[in-house]
Amino acid sequence: SVDIPLHQLVTFAGVSGAGKSSLLHGIILESIFGKDYDNLREWRSPFGRVTSTCDIDRVLVVDQQPIGKNSRSTPASYLKVWDEIRKLYAQTVTARSRGWTASYFSYNSGDGRCSECKGLGRIKLEMSFLSEAYVVCEYCGGKRFSDEALSIDYLGKNVFEVLSMTFEEAKNHFANHKKIHRIFHHACELGLGYLQLGQSSVTLSGGESQRIKLVSELSRAPRGHTLYILDEPTVGLHRKDVSLLITVLQSLVAQGNSVFLIEHDRDTLLASDYVIELGPGPGEEGGEIIFEGSPLTLAKKKTPWGEILG
Repeated sequence: SVDIPLHQLVTFAGVSGAGKSSLLHGIILESIFGKDYDNLREWRSPFGRVTSTCDIDRVLVVDQQPIGKNSRSTPASYLKVWDEIRKLYAQTVTARSRGWTASYFSYNSGDGRCSECKGLGRIKLEMSFLSEAYVVCEYCGGKRFSDEALSIDYLGKNVFEVLSMTFEEAKNHFANHKKIHRIFHHACELGLGYLQLGQSSVTLSGGESQRIKLVSELSRAPRGHTLYILDEPTVGLHRKDVSLLITVLQSLVAQGNSVFLIEHDRDTLLASDYVIELGPGPGEEGGEIIFEGSPLTLAKKKTPWGEILG
């Protein structure tokens, strides 16, 4: 059996194949949170008796799946910050005099988008027996919008110039707009300041997509006690970015939420409030709880992770 505390940063560790995902996803998520629940939840699962006494309002699995389904999706559109920026352009004197609303400045459907590439900035080449290829739209020069739309500027920048900004640049540019600035601040807080607002979402790595999802969550108003589930969020990250991620996860806990991680990163384990190590080996040799407690206590144990932390 295992006791998993809430309102803490809990890390599930162990060698590959030790049963971390089976415990977290197969038992906790599917057997408990996949059903309606009252204050006390107790059901039978293929893995045995599972009981949960908690006050969780929602569960959010923050995975590394792409944030966009097509090349039109961008970080700005996923975070819905482009909706807010379009409103600012629609409020300019020139735009109002011409009757242009925020929808006019949409590169997906607005009348202000380039009529040739339909706001994509690129033209797809149809080539038999070859993979699809794109070239920069000659009509708009890759700027996505018509000359009329680009003639409108806000704070000295037109819509294309804003989409070309990085999150770091946009954070400074919109410093006086609290709602917009908050989104860019969270992105930079997670080490994403280098990403462009208008770059295609399909170019993002799994780790970048996962952190963009965290930005979206951080930018929303609190919605009760949330349990966040993340599977190896530090994979591929620089040490500096790992530190930034840990700080954000700890802030979620400080706000009254719970964070459960599956992780193989030493720094993350040391920063956790509680560690559950499965093992001792992979496959049939695993599936046992060989440690649960603080990382400092784990560092004194003769388990695979205890020896690493020690």
